[in-house]
Amino acid sequence: EVATSDSIDESLSVVERVIFALTEGPSPNRKHVPYGESRLTQILQESFGGNAKAALLVHGCAHHTFIEETIHTLKFAQRATFIENTAVINQVEEAEGGGKGEEGEREGEEGSPPNRVEEREQEERVVAESVRRESPFASRPIPEGVVAHLCTTTFPKPVLHCAPFVPVTFDIQACRADGVPVESGGHAFTISRWQGPAQPLRRIIDHEDGTYTVVFTAFLTGTYVLLVELDGVAIPGSPFTISVEFPNTTARLCTLHRAELAKAALCGTSCAFNVQACDQFGNNCRTGGDWFVVNIVGPSGPVSATVIDKNNGMYTMAFTPRHVGSYSISVGLGGGNETISESPFSVL
Repeated sequence: EVATSDSIDESLSVVERVIFALTEGPSPNRKHVPYGESRLTQILQESFGGNAKAALLVHGCAHHTFIEETIHTLKFAQRATFIENTAVINQVEEAEGGGKGEEGEREGEEGSPPNRVEEREQEERVVAESVRRESPFASRPIPEGVVAHLCTTTFPKPVLHCAPFVPVTFDIQACRADGVPVESGGHAFTISRWQGPAQPLRRIIDHEDGTYTVVFTAFLTGTYVLLVELDGVAIPGSPFTISVEFPNTTARLCTLHRAELAKAALCGTSCAFNVQACDQFGNNCRTGGDWFVVNIVGPSGPVSATVIDKNNGMYTMAFTPRHVGSYSISVGLGGGNETISESPFSVL
């Protein structure tokens, strides 16, 4: 693909040099016209100042990202309009006096007059077919570039909540102009500007499959704003707002993990279950220090339980049943009446 792109660029450069040479002034003042430097210009020689009618189509884009390329293209097309072609009909004239000259003699010798127009058209068809097969221009269409305003993100609108010193991420999917996701990397996504109480750590990871991950870490509480762009154009949802606050464990958002309790408990055998602490935004807490209270009531009355703080936001509650029957378990945060989700619950 790189070799094909280089070949296309080189051929177009030669076309540009040919057009510049043809528009420098009257024929006596012209420099050498480099038709022979490219297969493309050799084929188009009759169209550039020769015996042919020619039309040039150029493509421009109104988007400000491509303004320089568009202006250059229009100037190129304007200069091409100064090329003067003088197209005439190709004819074979008979010699004066009704004679046929050499052509007439050949006609008499070979039995039929040669049709020069058909021969020329046949030669042109052969050459055109050869160019179509060998030219890099016919190998494959040039892929469309990624368009900023069609990219998608996983950013939770309108605000992403997080805690200080805790990295948070969201993903970007690069898409083409037709909305189809690309499967290659190397696109110029950048965090061009930011606002906030203090400078955060921020970077974009290219997964080389068309997806990118924005990683953000703040060290002071407050509201931060990130402007994410692709080639100077903001992507959808940008600028992004991130609220950084110290987390407060919220009982009703804590989650219960009781896979081990799904099995029938045995009398005299320790039973355990886990609780994941979550903050007011629903994020898993990553530190310990919370005061969880466990109340267990069995067939013969209250049952003591232990709470083990794993210092990573996870807590293990354990108890030992002494009698056969149902046990009701309630888990809450100390100092309040609010219990965690799914609490109270029962085990046999």
